[in-house]
Amino acid sequence: MDLSQIQREAEAAREFDHPCADGAVVFSLRLPTRSQTKVAAMRANARPNDPGAIALLERELLVGAVIGWRGPTIGHVLPGSPERGLPFAWSADAVPTLLDAQPDWADALGLELFRRMAQRNAVRDTAEKNSPTASPGSDPEAMRTP
Repeated sequence: MDLSQIQREAEAAREFDHPCADGAVVFSLRLPTRSQTKVAAMRANARPNDPGAIALLERELLVGAVIGWRGPTIGHVLPGSPERGLPFAWSADAVPTLLDAQPDWADALGLELFRRMAQRNAVRDTAEKNSPTASPGSDPEAMRTP
């Protein structure tokens, strides 16, 4: 297995779809890595108990997590447009535009994203606590060289 295949599979393991608009629109999202979350926190200048920074962090993580969609039309962004029935093509730059135009979708996507992040973190934390070799400092035997 080459590196690019390993990377694709690692990314695919973090991906999920979430429907909106009674299933007429489906978003594809990818859970951020721990490093991506830290970078987003730095960009948002996140500080504990700062609601503004927390809102910026949540927005940064959500916008970055949306990796595709099926179903949105130009009408979801510009309801009065004569082209409202045409597909609204996905691009990373289009994500904030659609989420701003459909705040209920953004809220639903954010709730699902953060629920899954919390679930993944809980599983990871439990595994790390139960593994004597998860951190060499947690097991003197793991630090010994043969």
